[in-house]
Formats: sequence, structure tokens, C-alpha cells
Amino acid sequence: MWILLLLGVAFLSTALFLNPKLFYIGASLISFGVYFGVANVDFSIFLMFLLGVGLLIVEFYVPDFGVIGVVGFLAMTIAIYLKTGNFTELVYLVLACLAVAFVVVIYFLKSGKELNISPAFILNESMTSDKGYSSEKDYGFLLNANGTVVSDLRPVGRAKIGEETYEVISTAEMISTGEAIIVTRVQGAKVYVKRGAI
Repeated sequence: MWILLLLGVAFLSTALFLNPKLFYIGASLISFGVYFGVANVDFSIFLMFLLGVGLLIVEFYVPDFGVIGVVGFLAMTIAIYLKTGNFTELVYLVLACLAVAFVVVIYFLKSGKELNISPAFILNESMTSDKGYSSEKDYGFLLNANGTVVSDLRPVGRAKIGEETYEVISTAEMISTGEAIIVTRVQGAKVYVKRGAI
């Protein structure tokens, strides 16, 4: 049954890059649910695991030095231990989950895919002006501008560009405070950056 846990991790990692996100997230929840045997075990264990998954997702959006992510990872680890009851098996499963997530992320990055998440994580339809939407801010003038990260991009954080500080989104990797970045794409108020400078 451990293959279902790894499959759930693979689906969840895929949701970072591909749409429809709800499909991949739903598939991962089904895999996790079957692995934990929600009909046969204490449902609270599964809820603890889901809480951990949720906290890891929140970590992408809240620059807090990784505290939320660590708590989420611990909750998932404890849930797996309560399910297996075996420390050795727990270690193998955690390492396998990390390996699967790493392989999936590297595969998509090497394939030219970008992290497909934003503060509008659930919204799959573009809110463009030709569809009747309008935005209060348009940061198009920042395209190709250089800046410096002022709070870790995981992948959302803040960077100083010129004299102003903006919320930005890393397109491919986590970028640490103090590193140089360049704006590669702008969609209204969403500013996408990557490591480096012109």
C-alpha cells in the first residue's frame, strides 16, 4: 500500500506545475485516503496528515523562515508513524516521499515548465481586461528590471526593485534573501522573477 503514499506525493508535486490543479490535488487526496485506509483506521490520523499537507502549501505563500513548513512536515511524519507503528519503515517512507517529490519537480523544471502557482492559487481563469476584468495595479514597467530579494522567495516573497519593494514570485526555484533577481514576466500586479541579473 505504500505505493499509494508515493503516488499521492507525485500527484501533489505535479499540481505545482500543471492544470487543472483540482484534478491533481483530488487524485493525491484519494491516494492518501486509500493509503491511510480512512474507512478502517482512526480518521484523526488522516486529518493530521492533511493538516501537514495544507501547512506545506501555506509555506509557499507566507515568508516565515520555514516555521509553517516544518510544522507541516512534522505533522505528516507523525501521521505516517501512527499509521505504520514502525520507526524504520517511517524513515524509508519519508525518504521515499522526498525523493519522489524531488524527481517530479526536477523533471518538470528540466522540461521547461515553471512553477504554476500564485496568490490566486485556486483561480484557473486569467482575469484579463479583454474578459471584462480590470486590475488596480499594472507592474508591466518592471519587466527585465533587476532587484534584490528582501524576504526568501519560497516561491512568493518580497524583493526591492529600484527604490520600491514588491511582492514577487520565483518562476523556478527558491531564492534566498540578499540574492540578485531579474523580472522575467509581469501579469498585472503579479511579478515573476528568476535568480540573476542583466
